[in-house]
Amino acid sequence: MDKILRFEKAPTLKDLEGLSVNGGTFEIGDGFIQKNTIVMNVPDTFRFTTKIEVYSYENGICDLIMSQFLTRGPELWEMGDAFYRIGFNDEGNTEQQLRYLCNELINRGLVDWVENDA
Repeated sequence: MDKILRFEKAPTLKDLEGLSVNGGTFEIGDGFIQKNTIVMNVPDTFRFTTKIEVYSYENGICDLIMSQFLTRGPELWEMGDAFYRIGFNDEGNTEQQLRYLCNELINRGLVDWVENDA
């Protein structure tokens, strides 16, 4: 089972203020997976363009995901799997920043880890 970082309620851009990975910050824009959402372009990742996105389901549930544009097209990772993926060939710096971001969201009471039983 994958671990999902799920928001308690749909976040606002203000909720995510001050969070950063490799200098990228959250803004309203288009992710690789979802358009017109809260997204962070993560610079200086190994090989592939990387984004952190707020993914909203039709029922109002929102998850934080990582997406990358691979040679075969866009792909997404639940946050539980994203740490290894973003930290590949990076000596752990980007991975540690992403872990800090997730922990800060938990500390702010915005998200919780849930199991994906799908």
